[in-house]
Amino acid sequence: MQGSSRNLSQSSMRSAKYRNPKGPAKYFAPYRVRKHLDEISIPDIQYDLTHLKSGINGKVWEKGGHLKDEVRQKLLKIANLFYESLKLPFPIKDIYFTGSLSNYNWTKQSDIDIHLILDIPNEEDMDFIAEYIDAKKDNWKNKHNITIYGFPVELYAKDAESEVENKSIYSIKNDKWIQRPSKKKVNIDIQGVKEKAADMMSDIDNAIEISDDKKRLEAVEKIKDKIKKMRSSSLEQGGEYSTENLTFKVLRNAGYLDKLSTEKTAIQDKDLTLKEVGDKTKKDDNHKFKFGCLMLYFNIPKWSKITDLISEEDIYDEPSYGLETEPHVTLLFGLHDEEVNTDDLKKVVRKYANKPITVQAVGLSTFQNEHAPYDVIKLDIKGDDLNKINKALKKHPHTSSFPDYHPHMTIAYVKKGMGPKYEKKFKKSINLIGDKIVYSKPDKTKIDWSLIKKNVLKVQKNIPGMTDEKIKIIKDFINFTCAKLGMEEPVTVVLRTGRDEYIATTAAYAPEENENHIRCGGRALIDILGSIGHELTHNRQRELGVFKVGEAVQNIGGHIEDEANAIMGILKKDFTHNYGYDNVYDI
Repeated sequence: MQGSSRNLSQSSMRSAKYRNPKGPAKYFAPYRVRKHLDEISIPDIQYDLTHLKSGINGKVWEKGGHLKDEVRQKLLKIANLFYESLKLPFPIKDIYFTGSLSNYNWTKQSDIDIHLILDIPNEEDMDFIAEYIDAKKDNWKNKHNITIYGFPVELYAKDAESEVENKSIYSIKNDKWIQRPSKKKVNIDIQGVKEKAADMMSDIDNAIEISDDKKRLEAVEKIKDKIKKMRSSSLEQGGEYSTENLTFKVLRNAGYLDKLSTEKTAIQDKDLTLKEVGDKTKKDDNHKFKFGCLMLYFNIPKWSKITDLISEEDIYDEPSYGLETEPHVTLLFGLHDEEVNTDDLKKVVRKYANKPITVQAVGLSTFQNEHAPYDVIKLDIKGDDLNKINKALKKHPHTSSFPDYHPHMTIAYVKKGMGPKYEKKFKKSINLIGDKIVYSKPDKTKIDWSLIKKNVLKVQKNIPGMTDEKIKIIKDFINFTCAKLGMEEPVTVVLRTGRDEYIATTAAYAPEENENHIRCGGRALIDILGSIGHELTHNRQRELGVFKVGEAVQNIGGHIEDEANAIMGILKKDFTHNYGYDNVYDI
């Protein structure tokens, strides 16, 4: 079966499902920004006209209102370099200068907001393009720090500019006003404030999720410096009406300033703390660490979003307590280590689970012990496999004070009495995938093994542009996809340079050999991953009996091919959300 490429320049990425009629540009935004737009509510505000500046900024604009030529030339050059970094096939329709620095409400802390307006056909996959541009924009922001006469240059790319009454827009490309600023009746650009705030909220979310403490602190500090400058705008006459100050207020009201401060303090405290060797044993020296414990570990990239539900002031912040950083479910605690063979434990698990285990989180509850100075907040977990494994493990020598098994996942230790306020039942259960078993011995040494089967990746020699870094990401994507699809057997993926006896277009699944052949020469990594996701879906369809080996399958259209195309898009988007856009789109 042949797969199809998702290259931006090809019509195969078009989808009626994602058609976006030309109009308000607010719809053209990646999910991480779009989700915040819906959260933000700003009332209409009418300016006190006496607080407006007497003119637009003289460093940037001529007295007659035209953009200074040296400024225009620099901005054209910057915009074109940004456009080249996007590597998109869509031409530039126009380059707009908008925001408070193009109006009478500018301050010394204003940004130069530059919007590239791209000629994107309506039938293109707008969601996909928005996600792609967002990843490229973040990469640009991390690499560049460009200012014009002290004003930071902020770059965006979209398919249209939202035009509201008295919003000023200047065409840098054509060197003329699209919509001139006016003092007679000035309304705040509510949509502009919301877009700027949503973009910063997503930047804060991303910064807090950085795993490396040093890099996370650097990202947090960088955002805090920008917010500090935004806040300073309110000190100027009329600055309370500036886009920057209103954006600051949105971030403050939404709790995002507190999130930044909390994260910075947590990183600094961690750096200043010295732990005694063996601190982890202090939870219960007299009982807990006399025995072995078998646990199922989960890879949850967005785990911090769960722990963020816990207020900082409620946390029982003693060594070895606080927030849980390694989400897991205990399968059985109390195993007699000297009498238990690890290989026997592996056999028990594999009898009931020979692949990653899917469980359901159904709500938040609290464990309270009258003798403990803390409450434990936990996710309540349901999973038939867990109960079967626990029952089988209990046949091995063990000591347990709990006759009944109630699987759960610890989130945090909080101060006594603070737990119940977090209790809730979920309206809809959340699926979580456990992919690693860990046996913790009494001496704190750990033995672990993966539930992900060993897939086979074959790489043809001398594929142009195929690096070790790409191969690693491809391996991760194959394992990720197999877990998501619930593959019962290991898969074989063969990376090839171009079309050959196996591949007629970009990829092919050979059911007879149960192998997936992927064309890689001259293709972007994201397109290669798309082809892999498409063909592995056919693997799963064959396992489920959707078609039989040797059966003729409609290659263009038909429910089998349509399902593979749809699932391919979901897999790519899900993987990039977890793995990181820069790593996938930029190599």
